[in-house]
Amino acid sequence: MEEFSTSNLIYCFGEFDDVMQDCLVKGAFDRERMDKVLKDFHSDFARHRDISDLASHAMRLMSALNHKSNTKEALWPLCREFRRAVYHRLISMKFFAIESRHNEYFSKKNPFGGDVPRSFPSAIYDIEEAGKCLALDRYTACVFHLMRVLEIALRALAKKLNDETVDPERNPSWERILNRIRCEMNKDKKDRSPEWLADEEFLVEAAAHLQTVKNAWRNPTVHPQNSYTVDEAGEIFQSVKAFMKHVAPRLEE
Repeated sequence: MEEFSTSNLIYCFGEFDDVMQDCLVKGAFDRERMDKVLKDFHSDFARHRDISDLASHAMRLMSALNHKSNTKEALWPLCREFRRAVYHRLISMKFFAIESRHNEYFSKKNPFGGDVPRSFPSAIYDIEEAGKCLALDRYTACVFHLMRVLEIALRALAKKLNDETVDPERNPSWERILNRIRCEMNKDKKDRSPEWLADEEFLVEAAAHLQTVKNAWRNPTVHPQNSYTVDEAGEIFQSVKAFMKHVAPRLEE
């Protein structure tokens, strides 16, 4: 799937039709204006695979325009042929419109911001794909990607806890991490581990963020019968984002 500007396409078509309409009504063929329209079309759409041949078609028409010996009677059928080619190609394609409120999810690089890309570079792909899936109404796919993002941070958090019961190499679950943190919080301060005491405030806040993620994540996505709505996926996205932004300044993969 490719992204391109529909506003540019509409503009080019409108200008193209105006030139042809003027030719019909006034009998005058505006070569300069048509040449500009075709140049705009070529520059905007030559890079797109599905319509790159139309950009080449536009180049051939421009070449014909530049031959002053070609009369408007000779150019008219070439223009009609180009217009038909564009029309038939476009009706053979499917176009998807993204709601304006979701534009940022689709196009923004580093949607979690902050230290997340530096601390968790292997999560960048899944973070950006989660945003794209959310923008394209693929909510369960969005949650799958967020699960992969979360696993990377959970491994780093498990390593920091330095507990033999929490193996960072085996994708520790949030429940195991939360249980480990609760266990420390339930101890008298004098009995808490050195790892905990060294960063207690950070770990308590990490647990709070992780609990928020867990609450939003109503069921494990790995079960195929589960699906997520736009509100649920959006809530999970924001919860995972908050968790990742909290842990990124202090942890890394």
